[in-house]
Amino acid sequence: MASKVVLYDKIAGQADFVGFDAGGVMNLDHTNSGWRNTWDPINAGAFTDPGFRTLVLYDRIAGQADVVGFDAEGVMNLDNTNSGWRNTWEIITAGDFVGNGKSQLVLYDRIAGQADVVGFDASGAMNLDHTNLGWRNTWDVITAGDFVGNGKSQLVLYDRIAGQADVVGFDANGVMNLDHTNLGWRNTWEIITAGDFVGNSKSQLVLYDRIAGQADVVGFDANGVMNLDHANSGWRKTWDVITAGDFVGNGKRQLVLYDRIAGQADVVGFDANGVMNLDHTNSGWRKTWDVIIAGDFVGNGKSQLVLYDRIAGQADVVGFDANGVMNLDHTNSGWRQTWNTLVTL
Repeated sequence: MASKVVLYDKIAGQADFVGFDAGGVMNLDHTNSGWRNTWDPINAGAFTDPGFRTLVLYDRIAGQADVVGFDAEGVMNLDNTNSGWRNTWEIITAGDFVGNGKSQLVLYDRIAGQADVVGFDASGAMNLDHTNLGWRNTWDVITAGDFVGNGKSQLVLYDRIAGQADVVGFDANGVMNLDHTNLGWRNTWEIITAGDFVGNSKSQLVLYDRIAGQADVVGFDANGVMNLDHANSGWRKTWDVITAGDFVGNGKRQLVLYDRIAGQADVVGFDANGVMNLDHTNSGWRKTWDVIIAGDFVGNGKSQLVLYDRIAGQADVVGFDANGVMNLDHTNSGWRQTWNTLVTL
């Protein structure tokens, strides 16, 4: 099934459910009205059913989180409000942390030094909430993936000040049962992206150091110990947005790196050792793309990009061939300039 896009307009209190045909032409657009203008983070995942993707919308002011789903036409057909949420959750990350085939959230409260694992039942009601104590208040970036290869999601928590990264996992009840600290990490990693870049059915990280012009591919063993670290040098210092997906259709993840100043985008891939073995530069890109999201929007089993140009009120669906050369670019016009958030469903 092809990916869809949910576009949230905070000002209008509306969310559009948008789909595309095989040529990247928008063929579905349903507007759902009556949305609050106080939703902060919006997370997508299979929260209510392993085969059904929904949204969790967190209202920090109200201390509430709604689980929202849509039917095939993009009409909202599920909206369950969960109350009593803290207003101090800073980072919210989705993944299958407990291994039940659905998605849960890990909510990190920096002030309290706590992280809750929260899950939902088929109706979107919260049916799991375990608080893990004693977390540092210095985690900068939290990234989810199956880093240890056990079929569940874990977190990599990067502490920029300490130069450390912990791999953290949870049991079926959301209790932390894995925590390994990896030392000696730089404090200059700016963008951290997770995916199976080397093709070993686990997740690795690509860590981009803008100052050094380097990107490390980092992997971990079954205990969360770092067992792969290859530094790729000669990277530009001007990449603005880095997005992961299987853009070339080889079953691994590649990166699309967007250089706003140059108006270029590189498709970059890696071999089994984390060495860069694909780098194709696509030129002539606009300098005005605001939001870039990845998904299989045209339904061909690969990843494409939706690039939203707020000023022009346009969104391009862009795809690539096996060599990373852009072979699809359809511009959809008439988009609002007031979409705040674009989420892939």
